[in-house]
Amino acid sequence: MTKTVAITAIVLVAVVMGISTIAPALQQAFASADDTICVGSISGTHDNVVVPSGSVCTFSSTTINGDLKVESAASLFASSSTINGDIEADGANFILLVSVTVGGDVQIEKSSGGFVNINDLSVGGDLKITEKSSGSFVQVAGSSIGGDLQMEENSGSFVRAFGNTVGGDLEFNKNTTTDTFAPMVVATNTVAGDLKCEDNSPAPNLSGLGANIVTGDKEGQCAGL
Repeated sequence: MTKTVAITAIVLVAVVMGISTIAPALQQAFASADDTICVGSISGTHDNVVVPSGSVCTFSSTTINGDLKVESAASLFASSSTINGDIEADGANFILLVSVTVGGDVQIEKSSGGFVNINDLSVGGDLKITEKSSGSFVQVAGSSIGGDLQMEENSGSFVRAFGNTVGGDLEFNKNTTTDTFAPMVVATNTVAGDLKCEDNSPAPNLSGLGANIVTGDKEGQCAGL
């Protein structure tokens, strides 16, 4: 059965049964032939991977030759893997990346509820984590970012960036935290561009760790860090 015929059949069923009952089938039908839908776990080599809304995807020692997309309220737990394209997560729940290599950019925005925890990531482009709503924490540690590291307008128990090597600028702005112990940390980062920190509450600190090594300027709340 061709994809066109399959979609037509699903739509006809929708008329009889109601659209909500066939939403997962529509999602599968409209997915690209090169997309792997990850619900549960995957392994091996894939072209593009999509984590559908509300699902959980786990993988290790896996290669994705294209892009990885994490949809609203979905969670991703990835380790020791390679994504040659980009990672895009919009409205996701939990995001865990440990010892993952990304050839392109990583963009995580409007995450809610769960944590965003990134350790030992190697990304060729930019890493952007923005607009995380209250809930758990945001942390980027021990990672190598070829472009810019941007952490802006996130809220949670703590927001931390430490031990990273950044090829561009490190921008840490408008984050808010509720933890009383080391809630806002920007420390031991090596930055080829500028370190910019504005309008964070509370202001970031070193939390007993070493100072940031910055080739450009240290600005705003990070001027003394």
